[in-house]
Amino acid sequence: MLPAAERWACVRELLGQALELDPPAQRIFLDSIEDSLLRDEVKSYLAWLPPEADAFEQEP
Repeated sequence: MLPAAERWACVRELLGQALELDPPAQRIFLDSIEDSLLRDEVKSYLAWLPPEADAFEQEP
């Protein structure tokens, strides 16, 4: 298992890549993430965002 800082860097990178894709491409991208824990974490962040939301315009 990766140290927390490295893991968060991976999640952040994958989440950024996923947010650039439309929903069908996002599903394919997520399925391509081999580490199931990373995949689940990225999915959980994506599920938090409303559809068609710009992540950078969201209030924390």
